[in-house]
Amino acid sequence: MLLVNLSLASLGFFSSQQNSLHDTLIMAHILGENSRVALVFEDQKAAQKLLQSLRFNPSIIQAAFYLPNGQLIAAYDKSTGLSITTDAPVKSLRLATTSTLSWQYLEVFEPIPLPNQSTGFIYLKVSLNALYQRLLGFMGVVILIVLAALLAALSLMDRLQQVITRPLLELTELMHKVSEQHDYQLRADSNRHDEIGQLAHGFNRMLGFVERYETGLKRKLREHENSNRHLNQLAHYDALTGLPNRYYFNEHLEFIVKSTLARQDRAGLMFIDLDGFKPINDTLGHRMGDQLLRSVARRLTACLRTGDTVCRIGGDEFAILLENLTDPQHAGIIAEKIIQALDKPFELESHEVHTRASIGISLCPDTATESALLLHYADTAMYQAKKNGKGRYEYFQP
Repeated sequence: MLLVNLSLASLGFFSSQQNSLHDTLIMAHILGENSRVALVFEDQKAAQKLLQSLRFNPSIIQAAFYLPNGQLIAAYDKSTGLSITTDAPVKSLRLATTSTLSWQYLEVFEPIPLPNQSTGFIYLKVSLNALYQRLLGFMGVVILIVLAALLAALSLMDRLQQVITRPLLELTELMHKVSEQHDYQLRADSNRHDEIGQLAHGFNRMLGFVERYETGLKRKLREHENSNRHLNQLAHYDALTGLPNRYYFNEHLEFIVKSTLARQDRAGLMFIDLDGFKPINDTLGHRMGDQLLRSVARRLTACLRTGDTVCRIGGDEFAILLENLTDPQHAGIIAEKIIQALDKPFELESHEVHTRASIGISLCPDTATESALLLHYADTAMYQAKKNGKGRYEYFQP
């Protein structure tokens, strides 16, 4: 808008210059027609009186009449109101109308045909200050119009921001928040009844779909985790006693042997077999036998240190993994503690049951550095304990 108005101002300026030139030429022509008699009779007083009438035109600052021979007969100067005492630039006189236009002044020489076939001249010098004042006034009006248009545009933009931009920015902010926090319960304000309201409503529907999908996915993941946990429980733990089973025992034994050798430490393996379990199981039934195994598992667990592991290998056989043994005799201390714990009677409903345990002990790396040999030697030591009277423990002796 400013560029257009500047273009119009430039066009108006040059157009006003041409209009000023045109008006000055008309005025020179009119004055020339009225001055013929004064020039023919060289009536200086009449010519001067005619030029004095130009004082009512503020744009004309100088004017003069010249005889055909170039002699100045009358002149007017706006600043003094007196006649021009010096000769005008006669050398500039032409037989045709001439004009000179600068940024400050407009000068016109107009020939005045006389009856005796000679030609006089009129000279007019016009100031362009009025033109510039009109131009400045026009530019002032243009600036006011531009400012008013700018204020109107700002007001309209503020209104548009409230109506359109702000809701879109709120939707964008909500989108970033959902993306960063993964909170699909957030919702946009969809109370509007226009296109933005429809957009917010569609965005809320999408969030609702994602929330339901995420809820279903989390439920499936929990079910999958529970299923994996249950399968892992079944695969690694004994269903009757809750102790780690043979599969877990084999894996953990292999791990303990490797870590013990790497740390240059000592570990122990106890192989436990219950004495007299089969007669109890056959006499009182499998239900009582299962209760006895669960009670034995609890007592074994209570006898261990933190970090030791007891496993049910199968039937009435148990194994205990002892880590970080600083002294081989510590394994015997734990074995003695187990024997004393199992020597106490078990209360199974209305029955009091007695059972004992035979324990074989092998050490890593003292006895063996391989898990299979360590288990074999512990089993051999357990049978040696049974052979020596049961209810006791034996270290494997090569």
